[in-house]
Amino acid sequence: MAWPRLRLVRGALIEASYESQVVTTLIGLSLHLRTRMARASYPCHHRRDGGATEGGATDASSRELHRTRRFLLTAGCVASLCVVLWTGGCQRPRGVATTTSASFTVGDILHRCVARYEGLTTLHAKGLMRDYRSKDRRVSAISWDFARPDRCRLQIETDVAVILEDSWSKYDASTGRYRRFQHFTKTPIQTPAHLLSNGVPFLLPVLLREGGRAFGKSRRQEFAEWTMEGVEWHAEHPCYVLSRTDWGQVHTGVWRVWVDQDLFLVRGWALLVSSLDGHNRTVMGCSYFDLTINERLPAGCFDLKPPKPILLSLPNERP
Repeated sequence: MAWPRLRLVRGALIEASYESQVVTTLIGLSLHLRTRMARASYPCHHRRDGGATEGGATDASSRELHRTRRFLLTAGCVASLCVVLWTGGCQRPRGVATTTSASFTVGDILHRCVARYEGLTTLHAKGLMRDYRSKDRRVSAISWDFARPDRCRLQIETDVAVILEDSWSKYDASTGRYRRFQHFTKTPIQTPAHLLSNGVPFLLPVLLREGGRAFGKSRRQEFAEWTMEGVEWHAEHPCYVLSRTDWGQVHTGVWRVWVDQDLFLVRGWALLVSSLDGHNRTVMGCSYFDLTINERLPAGCFDLKPPKPILLSLPNERP
């Protein structure tokens, strides 16, 4: 099923209000003009005693027709002004999201998403990681910096890992130095991501190195298990919402992914499992408020230096 590209409901409602005002004005002018024309079609005026005034009929009719002509001229000017305002859009607020005509299927969205990750040269992502597997309900600031072919920096709060080629180094706060390690996963980025997050299955490392396999794509299947839930705002951006059930060998449940409508990058993801009351609850996930690609990363981004706190510009307080 193809879904429309929304920009999103807020702007559509604002536009509809302006159009409805113009239509209402034109309808009112039409009804008033009809009344005027009906009155002008009866030239004979009646006296209170029931008789008609023959001599004054012509003068009264002339005055009525003259007023009708003036009204027609005024109505034409007003109608022209309404059309100019409507078509010119001078009353519509700038920067407001509107609805566009483009539509995409689930396959279109995921193919575009994979192509964006396969073609990028640098990536910077910054946001929040949620881990609700324990009673602590951990919410942590997270940032990724990636440069092809194989340089990456991952920071979760004050824990930092720098990946260079096939090895990676982790900052040890007790000694103020980095310790070097070897990876034990299929891609070097996955090892520090797994250790720093206590096993959170991030999409980003797999997307950067294996493309469509991050969404379970194989030679026989083209994202067949994914469905479209709709569109909504996530991390302050309009996104397509896709979901898949029972995906992964370790963590099973409903996987939900938010794909940015403009960038076709993953703006966020979440794993949901069924609770005792029958409703799905979020177990873990990420939301990226700052997301850029193919831009120059800060100088010394991959240097082995002590971390600084991650600064986030969030619209509201942390959840």
